[in-house]
Amino acid sequence: SKNSTDNRFAHAGEILLRQHFARAWFDTTSSRKDTATDTAPNIVNEAKYSECSDEVESRRLTLSFEVVTSVLGQHGDIPRRDFLILTAIADRSNGGRF
Repeated sequence: SKNSTDNRFAHAGEILLRQHFARAWFDTTSSRKDTATDTAPNIVNEAKYSECSDEVESRRLTLSFEVVTSVLGQHGDIPRRDFLILTAIADRSNGGRF
């Protein structure tokens, strides 16, 4: 099932979420360089991604997303840009309440 975990759909969702953090918190002030791409590493966005993940985990929340891509299946119209839609948040600390 495409809605299971640890498959190309789940991995695409993680990539899209990380891209969101990269756009929102791109670190242009870093003096370190990545020799493979000759660009400043994104220390800030990785820290924000980890901070958000830690917060979601500490609150025992589960986030469900719909992954809409132009290459992994059809969703009616083919989007110009891949995106995520947050569809549900489950609070596991109270028996899985939505």
